[in-house]
Amino acid sequence: MGLTFVASAVAVALTPLSAQQPSKPAATKAKSFATPKTPWGDPDLRGVYTNNDESGIPFERPAEFDGKRLEDVSEAELNELREERAQQAIERAPTPGGAPGVHNPVHWFENFNARNSRAWLVTDPPDGRIPPLTAEGRQRAAIAASRAAFPAR
Repeated sequence: MGLTFVASAVAVALTPLSAQQPSKPAATKAKSFATPKTPWGDPDLRGVYTNNDESGIPFERPAEFDGKRLEDVSEAELNELREERAQQAIERAPTPGGAPGVHNPVHWFENFNARNSRAWLVTDPPDGRIPPLTAEGRQRAAIAASRAAFPAR
């Protein structure tokens, strides 16, 4: 019984080694890579994507940056903004039992200490502000609001 067990264990241990192929050089592997494609030929972009680090970025340019373009914001200014936003997130966090000055652990909340990549989101127009609606836009908004007031049955 003991000899059979040892012989079986050795056979199982050696089987994967005999099945392995010698590895190809790295240059050969890089040349053989093909981008995955969908059945219709477009690049296959399936995967998990997040924007957790972009949480807390204001949509329009904040007043403190009036006259600045997004490209003009220095890394030091962006780091300062990140720290301010992290502090604001902690201050807004719910507290246990509503006790002032007592906060839940930050790992309970998503996106604390987000490493924002920009100071605001709107990039066009360059002033970072959304322009006012045109007359046609106001008319379309009024039509949409009236339709929402009387939903179709």
